[in-house]
Amino acid sequence: MATAATARLRDRLAGQDRPATVVHRGRHAVYLDLDGWCIGVVSLRATAVPCALRTALPDLGALADVAEARVADGELWLDDTVVRIGRLQDLTVPRLPSPRPWLADVLLEAGRSAADELGDLLTRSPWSLVGRGSGLTPLADDVLCGRLALQHALGVTSPDLPDPRDSTTLLSATLLACAGHGEVIPEFRLLVHALASGDRPAVRRAADAVAAVGHTSGAGLVLGAGLALQESIEQDGAA
Repeated sequence: MATAATARLRDRLAGQDRPATVVHRGRHAVYLDLDGWCIGVVSLRATAVPCALRTALPDLGALADVAEARVADGELWLDDTVVRIGRLQDLTVPRLPSPRPWLADVLLEAGRSAADELGDLLTRSPWSLVGRGSGLTPLADDVLCGRLALQHALGVTSPDLPDPRDSTTLLSATLLACAGHGEVIPEFRLLVHALASGDRPAVRRAADAVAAVGHTSGAGLVLGAGLALQESIEQDGAA
């Protein structure tokens, strides 16, 4: 079975043959622990997270019941089914030069539901909130992913960050690492392209599209992007 995946995920599959542990099974997504990080296999209807191999299947069918997984010769085996990378997919945010001040307000409005849920927690250090919230990707982690990815687009160098794997789910920790490299879901990448255009209606549409992803994840991502953009604009104004 051929899939689409990022170059970094291809590199993660390389190396010696080794087992992977199933950590989540579902109709549209299977997630595995490979070498202490999460990789996934997802259907077309699942969120195309950058740590997943994306199939052309409407659902995963029998693959959702996988019992054993392993990597061999750069390919992933789910029981007796081989999942290989057929094409590379670029999920890295583009460069975002000189953002306009009003852009942050658009993003913050689109992420308002996440801000309301987190409340006063947003006043704390972002890394102190890792793991806060429910789900495979806790809401505070989603906000931090959006912040890290937008900073990458702005060319802001992130400080050395603590390993999040002891503080949150394996999937969420892996997505935080991806965001630090600028790797995001396709909807977020399109949002950054819209931000670069400076077209207000396009930005609003793209922000709403990100906010609609998942139950709360998308709203958290766009909120984090808005906070990072707001911070960058304020720093530029103070310079």
